[in-house]
Amino acid sequence: MTRWALRLVAVVVVALGLYCEKQSDGWGSIVGIFVLWPIAGVMHLAAHSIRLPRSGRIQGSRLALITVSHLLFIAAFLLQYDVGDGPGWLVITQFLGRGGVPNWWPNPFIMNIAVFLPVLATWVLLIRRRRE
Repeated sequence: MTRWALRLVAVVVVALGLYCEKQSDGWGSIVGIFVLWPIAGVMHLAAHSIRLPRSGRIQGSRLALITVSHLLFIAAFLLQYDVGDGPGWLVITQFLGRGGVPNWWPNPFIMNIAVFLPVLATWVLLIRRRRE
């Protein structure tokens, strides 16, 4: 894959994450869409662009890390807690048409941050890796 293609995939992943959050249509998505989620998107793009190899060739382990990072980024947006005028929900339960928050889900507001911690870990690993 070329550097350009890798960056394009990262842009599509960020757009998909923002789209998922926006489709939730709760107060959290309205507030987050203007401040928090664009910052997360820019950070994701930066982490995936900073240390790309000049040759454009990506070794298997780096490609696996990039893929995991993208999947975790989308998952973090799908696991966001949101609230409207009634009871709260997770974005993924809204998409599945079930609404609500599973009984086993811990404190929703703390989890909104906690689900991004694995993504942050992949960003750190991507940035700290030397160019191949």
